Amino acid sequence: MKKLIFLIVMALVLSACNSNSSHAKELNDLEKKYNAHIGVYALDTKSGKEVKFNSDKRFAYASTSKAINSAILLEQVPYNKLNKKVHINKDDIVAYSPILEKYVGKAIT
Repeated sequence: MKKLIFLIVMALVLSACNSNSSHAKELNDLEKKYNAHIGVYALDTKSGKEVKFNSDKRFAYASTSKAINSAILLEQVPYNKLNKKVHINKDDIVAYSPILEKYVGKAIT
């Protein structure tokens, strides 16, 4: 089901790059139909046109991006900067963060 929703959203995003119409209604309908929260941000690098839907909301990262994000972090940040402790507040995490939820109120590296 997630793959179907992803494909529908991506089709809408890609078609929006060639259209001036807003797809907010279609994305709202998808959210209602599947009882899901959808966030979209796409940039046509040629024209500079942006497509945004719920772009101001926070979403949990998809598992496939975690390895890439971690690799970029490790490449760009010096090792001695990675041991800084960060205090975790409840407002810092998004819904369904089973690992991070255990550290609310604590400082972690």
